[in-house]
Amino acid sequence: MNTNIVVLGSCMIDFTCYASRLPKPGETILGNEFKIKYGGKGANQCVSAAKLGATTTLIGSLGSDNYAKTYLDILKKENVNTTYIQIQKDKQSGIAHITVASNGENSIVVVPGANDLLSVDQVIHSADLIKNATVLLCQFESPLDATLQALRIHKGHGLSIVNGSPVVENIHPEIFQLCDIFCINETEDDDDDDDDDDDDDEDDNNESKCKVAAIYQDIPREREWESASCVTR
Repeated sequence: MNTNIVVLGSCMIDFTCYASRLPKPGETILGNEFKIKYGGKGANQCVSAAKLGATTTLIGSLGSDNYAKTYLDILKKENVNTTYIQIQKDKQSGIAHITVASNGENSIVVVPGANDLLSVDQVIHSADLIKNATVLLCQFESPLDATLQALRIHKGHGLSIVNGSPVVENIHPEIFQLCDIFCINETEDDDDDDDDDDDDDEDDNNESKCKVAAIYQDIPREREWESASCVTR
């Protein structure tokens, strides 16, 4: 049976400079390499699933710039359905400005751009697609209200997975109720604080918890993908 995976997620263009070290505040230094790559958690996950043979569709948002056209061309080459990616007029695509030192240390500035405009209305417009998905995959690089709406639509129609990264505050408890698997990387897990909690944990409403919680090891790696390679993180 063919697996139909729908990803609600982000599209990011990474501008990466490589240098011997990171610059100090106000300092200009010479670098030794520069790369432009296409990533974002949503797109990374979608391309990875397509490479494994799944039928994949990305629900996302890009700006009205030249990078968006290149982005769509690469996704199509990777056999990702781009029908549900909206182009936002007069808005830039999401970007990350990254500086990487030779020792692996890095600094990153992310400008979400068009990703912030992925809306509840866009999700509702994609309702039939979401209902027919074998797996719905979401993460927190997209607006939480859109993520919540997608989970509501998909409830009872298949497996839902939420990658709880990056860490955000004030997550709507219904997200945990609706998703089947909630996963975070080990550096973002704050369960150690639970040791200080009272026995009130037993009184927590179990309906606010997902069926499975997964913690995966945070292994350093490049965050981008090209037409020839893809990673998830």
